[in-house]
Amino acid sequence: MNRPYRFLLMAPIATCLGLLGPGCWVSAQNSREVVELGTLKSQVPADWAGVKPDDPSSHRQYRLEPVGDDKEAARLTIDFLGKGSGDSAEARVRRWKAMFLPPEGKDMDSVAKVRRLKAGGATVTYLDVRGDYKGIPGNPATPRENFRLLGVYFDTPEGPYLIRLLGPAGTVEFYRTEFEDWLTAFKEPGR
Repeated sequence: MNRPYRFLLMAPIATCLGLLGPGCWVSAQNSREVVELGTLKSQVPADWAGVKPDDPSSHRQYRLEPVGDDKEAARLTIDFLGKGSGDSAEARVRRWKAMFLPPEGKDMDSVAKVRRLKAGGATVTYLDVRGDYKGIPGNPATPRENFRLLGVYFDTPEGPYLIRLLGPAGTVEFYRTEFEDWLTAFKEPGR
């Protein structure tokens, strides 16, 4: 192959990598996935990788790459409970707290923070808890030390959704602001 033609083959690759202009990078960002919770929508951050849900009943699942010294990725899952599920935000928060042991010398109330938010007009109950993850009984992948859960009970007119960001505490902290921005960005189309 002649050397002058090599550039022609490499130029599209360089453009897509952003080395010669916006190219593919801009179009990839503009085509990000949108999550719908009832009539509310929010665009998924570009660094969340959609994966097949571990649980077939889950609505969606994303992998968030580990950061720092963490070896394990964080996992974000979205589940739809359905109208009339009989589950309340308070009951769900109790269940999520029960999946953790607080760090030594602390109690659960000092490591678990609950707050209420509004997102697109919907009521959102937000739990932030950290400690040793006991997990789900019978799950061989647990327990795990120094884990964190950002759990959200997202109540919509169609029924509640559960959103959980679970993983090593450092990795979850790294993605926390992006997660909260995504959560509060839910809105009805055209608004």
